[in-house]
Amino acid sequence: MKADVTRNKLVLVVRADSIMDRCLGDFLAARGYTPVCTSTFAEALAAITHNHFVFSVIDLDGTDGLEFLQHLKAEGGPAGPIIVLARGSRIAETLGTLSLAADHVVRKPFTAHASVDT
Repeated sequence: MKADVTRNKLVLVVRADSIMDRCLGDFLAARGYTPVCTSTFAEALAAITHNHFVFSVIDLDGTDGLEFLQHLKAEGGPAGPIIVLARGSRIAETLGTLSLAADHVVRKPFTAHASVDT
């Protein structure tokens, strides 16, 4: 059974480290969202097949992040608008992701407000 977006306001959080998961998860929960944190892209794809998300936050650290975004664009699906998190050293590469599938890129480090208020 798929989750009811209007009641649950699910947000997919992909590959954030455990501290960021907790902080971002707490921040989102305090604003009425239900974060679904996954540590791998495979887990994220499984979550997408079983739920509809109001938006997704994807940490692109690692080489397979761009492939994951390309897959989301090719397959479509209920990931919602996509916010990509990227380190300053990768920001030039990450800006190219906007044309792939991302709706917004947030430079790390960032405040939690930057990921939700933009």
